Amino acid sequence: MCVYVTRQFNKKESFALIAILLTETVFDISEAMAYYYRGNETEIGYIMVRVTNFTVFFCGYILAMFVFKYMLELIKNRGGNVKKFFSRIIYSLGFSAIVLLIMSRIFDFYYAFDEHNRYYRLNESYPMMVGIGLIILLTLFILTLKNRQIFQKAEFIAFSLIETAPMIGLIIQLKYYGYSIFNLVNTIMILLLFMVYEINYGAALVRREREIAEERLRMYQGQIHPHFIFNSLSVIRSLLPGQSEAKDALDQFSRFLRGSLDNMIEKECIMVSEEIKTVESYLKLQERRFGKNLEIELEIFDDNFLLPTFTIQTLVENAITHGIREKSDGLGKLTIKMYETDCEHIIEVIDDGVGFDVKILSESNKNHVGLKNLQERLKMMCNGELEIK
Repeated sequence: MCVYVTRQFNKKESFALIAILLTETVFDISEAMAYYYRGNETEIGYIMVRVTNFTVFFCGYILAMFVFKYMLELIKNRGGNVKKFFSRIIYSLGFSAIVLLIMSRIFDFYYAFDEHNRYYRLNESYPMMVGIGLIILLTLFILTLKNRQIFQKAEFIAFSLIETAPMIGLIIQLKYYGYSIFNLVNTIMILLLFMVYEINYGAALVRREREIAEERLRMYQGQIHPHFIFNSLSVIRSLLPGQSEAKDALDQFSRFLRGSLDNMIEKECIMVSEEIKTVESYLKLQERRFGKNLEIELEIFDDNFLLPTFTIQTLVENAITHGIREKSDGLGKLTIKMYETDCEHIIEVIDDGVGFDVKILSESNKNHVGLKNLQERLKMMCNGELEIK
């Protein structure tokens, strides 16, 4: 429930962790019921012993695949890459193990039940079932070691323990029958993984609040007495003769400035039509500044929805300042497209500038704090997503 409530922190990671927790819950309940009904020779006891023992082994394999999925999402979100080799090994072993488990109930290998409805291992084939699980856990451990630079210290410890401790539990359980060491260790390690997730979420909230506070401070520092600025602009405008390009440019700057200052004090989302007015004023000023060097194209087919302030403005400024103007000739084209699909509103800001390596966004880089803040604000304020290619 805690992870579901905080799922906006990272959706795919969160749902993978929820899957781990739910699978472990079914695992634990099935284990408890298997012990409770062991030796119960009633009709319901007969059914429950078979169903619960099968579910325990089934959940063990599913759990390993969900742990891999969780690791995969975490590594991807931090700019890492997992070779397909690992996916093939873990998923092929996992699904093969499940198929063999199903077949074992048809042909009676791995384990069986005596005349008093008690589970017992078949020593000839049972080690094979455990062996597949050990290979999966070992593969996960190797993957953890290869990506130790990506994980935080607490995460690395949690993943290492969730892979090695159950391995030790499985080996001990092979020798000492009747003790559910694997499941006990597994449950503790998964609770540790959950604790690390919650700690990271709390730290991310603190970090985001600090960055937003710093961003607001920078904005307020640049606000310098808006009434004085507008009065000064009005005086300058009155000194200009008739209708002139200078007056038009001044009007555009005033509209941009007023829209920016109005949006700056907004704490909630605003209509995108309001944001686009400010952006258009900014773009007209840029066109006057750079002339034919800058080509602007607007394709606005959808402007009736809410979004955080300075969303489009931030992307447009980045596109011009860090994209187009960084080119050796300074020539470029900026396109803004806004349209609606069946399930979402799309805003595309496209430029033909120099571009940059998107992996930088996953690193601690002060040059892109504006984009990182925008990603966080979109996610937290309107369940939106920023994709940069």
